[in-house]
Amino acid sequence: MNYISTVIVIVSSIVAAVATVVAAWYTRTGARAAKKSLLLSQEQDRRRAPNLEIYLKESYIRRSKYWPCRIYAFHIRITNNSDTDNTAKELRLVVTFEHDSARTFELVLPHDATLTETFCFEESIPLTIPCAIGSHRSMEGWALFKVNNDLICDAAVPSYILEILDTHNATVTLEPVILRERSDDKQMA
Repeated sequence: MNYISTVIVIVSSIVAAVATVVAAWYTRTGARAAKKSLLLSQEQDRRRAPNLEIYLKESYIRRSKYWPCRIYAFHIRITNNSDTDNTAKELRLVVTFEHDSARTFELVLPHDATLTETFCFEESIPLTIPCAIGSHRSMEGWALFKVNNDLICDAAVPSYILEILDTHNATVTLEPVILRERSDDKQMA
């Protein structure tokens, strides 16, 4: 081999090595950018997923010897933490009660906005269901439920669970711990 051939082989080897290093650097940079893009896309998907939350402000139960029903009232705020609009399409109360230690029952009560007058709170605005909730917005109002006294007359009630079903069929629950009693002997409307 002559001198020129040797130089050409050495120079081409150096150029190939430099090209390999540059290609490896571009590949690594591209992989990092792709990973960041994937993470950003996953975060956007997570933020678009339905994400309603319920916050309890007040909770009451009202009984009267003049009325055959109990009224359950929950002043709640429903917050949409998602980047997309959502709708609360159902609002219900699940009442678990026990007539004796061997038998446990559940009542599923639908929200009844017409009970506002019966509950007699100043400025008590019931939630209207279904209710549209824009992205990063909230709705506030009273969730009202009625149950016949004959169903749970002498039963122990270990739990109440508020449930909201949204348009994506996701269920959000809240278990109020304390219900204040509004008991009176006045006739209810």
